[in-house]
Amino acid sequence: MPIPSNAPKPKRQTAKKLAFEQIQKWIVEGVLMPGEKLNDDALAKALGVSRTPVREALQLLEMQGFVEMSPGKETRISQIEKKMSSKSIRRWRLSSPPLPNWQWKIFNRLI
Repeated sequence: MPIPSNAPKPKRQTAKKLAFEQIQKWIVEGVLMPGEKLNDDALAKALGVSRTPVREALQLLEMQGFVEMSPGKETRISQIEKKMSSKSIRRWRLSSPPLPNWQWKIFNRLI
């Protein structure tokens, strides 16, 4: 059986990176709204991963200002504030694939 030598290799992605990118995308697209409480069990089931990579992703999102965590209590989507959002948007744009213009228009209306 001939195997093509130029066949693209599938990209491997860690569960943490998958969770981080998807949750971040849901926040930016407005699927998860500011002030909304997050349930790591529900997120893990929706993403098909365990709770550990979800919790790690939420910690990274907290460092970027997308979520607010109260250990042992709750995790919520951060309220959007103009001074916080421009810094977070810049950081997000550098770390994520580009969004189509129509999605940025929706996000900018939220700010």
